[in-house]
Formats: sequence, C-alpha cells, structure tokens
Amino acid sequence: CPSGEVGGSLGQLGPGDVVGEIEQALSALQPGQVLNQPVRSRFGWHVLKLDRRIEGRELPFDYVEDKIRLHLESRAWTAAATRYVADLAERARGLGVAFSLTRDGRFDTGALSLGERLAGASAAGLEAWLDASDPDLAERVRAAAAAAGIDVDTFVQRAVKDFVNTAGDESWTHLISAAQGAEDPAIAAIASLLRTRLTPKTRTYTIFRKV
Repeated sequence: CPSGEVGGSLGQLGPGDVVGEIEQALSALQPGQVLNQPVRSRFGWHVLKLDRRIEGRELPFDYVEDKIRLHLESRAWTAAATRYVADLAERARGLGVAFSLTRDGRFDTGALSLGERLAGASAAGLEAWLDASDPDLAERVRAAAAAAGIDVDTFVQRAVKDFVNTAGDESWTHLISAAQGAEDPAIAAIASLLRTRLTPKTRTYTIFRKV
C-alpha cells in the first residue's frame, strides 16, 4: 500500500475514511497503543497503532463556508451527472443499445461496447439505408465489393473487423461523432467507417535539400 513509503502512516482520519473493521478497531485504542492482534479487511491484514486522537469541535462558519460550498456543488454535480447518464442509457435502450452500470459508474458485466456491436454487425438493411441516405456511397460500396470478388455483406464485415482491430483514438472519436444523434447509430457508424475505407489515403512527401 502507498502508506508503506511513509512508515505506514494514514494521516489524520475521520469517521468513514476507512473500512468499518479498521475504524472499529481504532476506536477501541488509546493514543500510543498498538492493537494486540492484526485486523483483517477486504484489503488484507493490518497492524494498527493509534498515534493520537483529536476530539471534534465546532468550527467557525467563516472557516468552513468554502468547504461546505464545494461539498454542496460536488453533490449537485454528481446528482446531475447521474441523471444525465441514466437519460442517455434510456435513450440508447430505445434505439436497441442495452447496457447497465455498476454503482461506481462502470459498465456492468455483459455490457456491449461499440466495438463489439460493430464486430457483430451485418450488412442486412445497410444497402437500403445507404441507397436512401447516400446513394453515391452505396454505389462505391457495391463497386468495391464487386472488384474484390465478394458480396456486400462480406465486404462490410471485413471493413468493420479491420477497423475494430486497427483503429486509433482519433478514428474512434470520428466514428462516435458520426453515430451521435443518428436515427440508427450502428448503421451511421458503419457508413462512416466505409467512407473512410473507400477514400484514398493522401500521400505525403518529404523533400531533402542538399546543403
């Protein structure tokens, strides 16, 4: 634990700053006393010593005003962020994207990432969507698939797989931007990566001058 670098000191602790097992053990100690047996918590075994105890007292309001304001702002921000994420999740669920969050805000087990959704995507419905929204791209996709001697479905699957395996942060950011606000985010994302794949890469040249 990082406290090992400072002789095991945990600094000044208040109620709720440590897990219950440690807090309960510390409350029974006198200043300068070492607990007669180790305490076990979910973090492992602990040898405890209480250096000193400072009794709580009421502080002047002027001294704590800024801290109270910061605490209230933090709580309000956390509550607003939680509502915002819940709203995004509900809207995504309505579009067929289902995921859930753990209490600490992480994706729960089994949640699909955008990469996993794309990796399992199919060209079913994509041609019709492209014909209606971007006929030029639809024709380019069919031409590229024919030139490669494969059908459109296989071409799309290969393009998606290649993107998921090789794309960097900038490419993912561009893809997510394309999907945001789209009626069908998955298809919009696939269309975006197909445009990128079918656009010739710009060549760069470095000129050396002899001095």
